[in-house]
Amino acid sequence: MIRQPVYALRRRQWVPRRLAETFAFFEDPRNLPRITPPWLGFRILTSEPSVMAQNLVLDYRVQVLGVGTRWRSLISEYDPPYRFRDVQIAGVYRLWDHCHRFRAEGHGTAIEDEVLYAPPLGPLGALMNRLFIDRQLREIFDYRHRRIDELLGGGERGAIAAMTSRLPSSVVPRGSKLTSRKSSVSPASAEHPMSSQVSSRPPTSGR
Repeated sequence: MIRQPVYALRRRQWVPRRLAETFAFFEDPRNLPRITPPWLGFRILTSEPSVMAQNLVLDYRVQVLGVGTRWRSLISEYDPPYRFRDVQIAGVYRLWDHCHRFRAEGHGTAIEDEVLYAPPLGPLGALMNRLFIDRQLREIFDYRHRRIDELLGGGERGAIAAMTSRLPSSVVPRGSKLTSRKSSVSPASAEHPMSSQVSSRPPTSGR
């Protein structure tokens, strides 16, 4: 059986905004283009306004390798102001499952992203991930981090920890659109070690 690895991208960021205010920013789909790199050519196709809710379906158009591609996401979980989860139901990935978590921390809010993804094309997709997908996703989330700092005022006080790792498919959350659920892979800490980790605590005083 051909192994079809699943990868994880995790990020953590702190902003000096209240939990409800931070969640309100992220749950508004109109803010998504504001934190997405312009080179992705990201455009929401769903008619506005869209109110975030469980089972909401959102359609986008995005550039993948210079080619415009349609992407459809389902909000599979919605628990304000603590979390929501969007899952690709049509798009370029075999699996894309993005969980957004929020919690009050210090005088602000900790924002945590966990993306489980699987490239298409089996072994060729694994090679593509090593060559450019992994790097491109890191660049996208680096840009996202900077824009969130600018828009929500995290500045140098924002804490970020990033890790990309290869995970067994058994850890994929139930309900994700993944073929070949029985496949398994060995841990990939050797192949995809922690790319960067900056330990920083939110301030204990101030806003």
